[in-house]
Amino acid sequence: DGKGDALICRACKLLYEIVDDIPNLLIEEAKPLQEGE
Repeated sequence: DGKGDALICRACKLLYEIVDDIPNLLIEEAKPLQEGE
């Protein structure tokens, strides 16, 4: 279903979503990484 696809940056603790097979690497749109991810 495409849900949950993302790139994770452990150094900056951010999650970057992948939309239509293209990673969205805009830091303004990145989501904070939750504990345990």
